Formats: sequence, structure tokens, C-alpha cells
Amino acid sequence: MKQRLSLALAIGSMLATACAPTISTRPPSRPPRNSLEIDPTETRHCLRLATGFEEDRDVVGPARPTATESRIPPGILRTARAAGIEHVLEILVADATPGERSVEKRLELFTRLSSLEIQLGALLFEADCVGDQMEAAIAKLDDRQRRQEISLAAASIILGAAAAIGGGLYEIRGHAAIGIPVIGIVGGVAAAGLGIGAFARARVPVTYRHPRNLLRPILSAEDPDGLYPRFVFRMLTEPPADGGASPRDALLEDWRHILADLPESRRAIAEQILYGNGGVYDTDLVATREQMFDALESHLHSIERELELLYRYADRVIAEPSTAEP
Repeated sequence: MKQRLSLALAIGSMLATACAPTISTRPPSRPPRNSLEIDPTETRHCLRLATGFEEDRDVVGPARPTATESRIPPGILRTARAAGIEHVLEILVADATPGERSVEKRLELFTRLSSLEIQLGALLFEADCVGDQMEAAIAKLDDRQRRQEISLAAASIILGAAAAIGGGLYEIRGHAAIGIPVIGIVGGVAAAGLGIGAFARARVPVTYRHPRNLLRPILSAEDPDGLYPRFVFRMLTEPPADGGASPRDALLEDWRHILADLPESRRAIAEQILYGNGGVYDTDLVATREQMFDALESHLHSIERELELLYRYADRVIAEPSTAEP
């Protein structure tokens, strides 16, 4: 009995791992027949265009007196500096009366704020679009898993029934009695193996190339290709006004927790694929990347909160300087 069980488990294990893909940074020249390919051109319509216009305007003005800066709350001042508009805000805060405020500076302030809001929105749209593409791929992989479970479970039932019928016919025809248990053992073990295989996770190789990778600048703390608006990248990489870790540090920590769920033996190559130009994924690695994008989107949404506070403060500055005091 123990030998039968061991053999059944061995067959089930073989079925579960026979088609297990090896993740790799190099996609195969000819993808396997059962592979899935994530087409990067599907998200071309939602990629943010890094035109460089924001870099032309994103220049920090001359430093203002410390006394003026002290009138601006530190959190607001951090966001204004990241946006490159602290000098405009300081000029407006320093105005003694509403009549002395420059219409040009007010227009510059709100035009710039609107531009920043649009840039952040475009980046969030791109990150959400890429995340949706990965969710669609996971849904396809789950569908394949369900079909595998149904087909193997059906095959297990059919094989078990065939073994029972074959054993009965063998006995009716008066063949050697030893053949009957042999047929039963072989059929039972094979049926058990198929049944175990039905519940094994299908590990389909997934070809996924992503030369444009929003994860890479966060890891390296550098964005030479301008994938992020400069304002957003400053908000992610600079520490908060009260000190402590930067949003980038917190995001990297979130990613480390997500990667910790992968087997340690696969973690190094997985990071090369995730932070690089892509390669061959498996189901688990696609899910890992999708979780990492979820964490990225969460931190980007937190910048929306900071930008909203800056909007409200700027509105108060324009309305009445006394309400702009900390």
C-alpha cells in the first residue's frame, strides 16, 4: 500500500513540474507552444510622453529670506520646492496687501499647479494601465489553470473506470488471477497521479518584455529617461519635512516584503527580470510584478494628497495673506 501511494505521489509531482518554466532574463527565440506572451504594444496608448517641457519650466528660483520661508508650513514648502515654485509662493506670501500682489505671479502659480496635476494624472494612468494588463494576463493564466483541473480530473475518472472495467473483463475471460490486481494497481496509481496533477498549479511560461520600466528609476534613484515627471520623482526621493525615510525608501521596503514571498533561490534572477527589460516570467512572478505596481500606485496617490494641500494653501495665499500663516 505504501509503495502504491509513493508511486502515485511521484507521478503527481512529475505532472506538476514537467511543464514548469524556468524564469529567465532572455526570452526564447521561439516561445514554447503553451506559453503566454504579454504584448507591450497593447499599452502604448497609455504611456506618458516625456517631452521635456516640464524640465524647461522646472527651475528653482532664487532663494528668499528665511523669515519669508518660515511663514510657509514645512510640508507645503517641501511640495513647492519639489514643484520648483517656492519662489513664486514666497513672493505672494510676502506681499503686504492684496493690491500689491502680481497678477502675473498668481497666474504663473496656478498654471504651474495645473500642469503638475496633469503630469501626475498621466503617470497614474500609465501605471494603472500597465497594472490592468498584468491583471488580464493573470486572468488568462487562471483560466488555463481551471481548464487543466477539469481535463485532468476527467481523465482521472475515465482512467479509473477503464482500469476497473479492464480488470473485470480480464477476470471474466479466465486469465491468470495475478493480472487482475496488476491492472487495478496500475490504473489506480495512474488515476491518482492525474487527480493530484489536477490540483497542481499550472506554471505557464510568460514572455514579457518591458524596456520601459517604471520600477527601475525607483530602485536606482535616477531617472535619465524622464519616465517620471521631475516633480513626482522629487516627491518620491526627497525625505518628508519632518525627517525620516523618503517615500522611495518606504516603497522599496514594500517591494522587499513582496519579493520575500518568492523562493530565496529564485529571488536574485527575479529581481533582474522585474527591474530590467523583462524576460520569461511564470505565474507567480507576474503576480509579484502586479503587486509591486499596486504599491507604486499607492505612493503616487499619496502625492495627490500633498498636491491638494498645496492647491488649498495657494488659494488661501491669494485670498488673504493672514490666513497663510502656519
